Amino acid sequence: MSEIRDDADARAWFYLDHQRDIETWADLREEGSELVHRHLLALAPAVEELAAELGAEPYDADLDRGERPRVGMRRVSWPRRDAGLVAVVIEWRPDSLLGIGRGDPWPYVAVRDDGAQADPTHMRGLTAAFSPLRSQLGGQTHTWWAFWSYVEPVEGPGIDPAALARDCVVRLRDLWVRSAPVVDEFYAGSHP
Repeated sequence: MSEIRDDADARAWFYLDHQRDIETWADLREEGSELVHRHLLALAPAVEELAAELGAEPYDADLDRGERPRVGMRRVSWPRRDAGLVAVVIEWRPDSLLGIGRGDPWPYVAVRDDGAQADPTHMRGLTAAFSPLRSQLGGQTHTWWAFWSYVEPVEGPGIDPAALARDCVVRLRDLWVRSAPVVDEFYAGSHP
């Protein structure tokens, strides 16, 4: 006996009618995620060139391994504290790109304080200094980041990993131009 299908359940019926095909295609997400990850890893030379162009020094951490690879830049004049460095970065979680598992589905640009947990007073001050820029750009703050914002792919029929990587560099440049003066001013005060 065939059940009468209510139009309100059309999406559920579509899934049930095509479940095997949908799940087969969904299994390809990991391969797509790995391809995006490889394009992001390949950004290091472009970011080094950008750092040189902007009078900054390159910064990378756990680029070939680690839970959150990152590449970016910082000013030589920003203090090298025992607790860690402040840098403007592109960062991502390889294990969650494209929505795999829990975590960040996209790369993001951020102002990161590597010593945030070791020196919470410093991080609170830096986070406060970035409040106006977060409001202006719609960024967020969390644990190690005084500012962070996803770099999502341009809407369209698919995701182009090379275009997403290029957009990350463009967004890094923009964040640098806007955030380096904030960090400069923060360190010009009494924040070693």
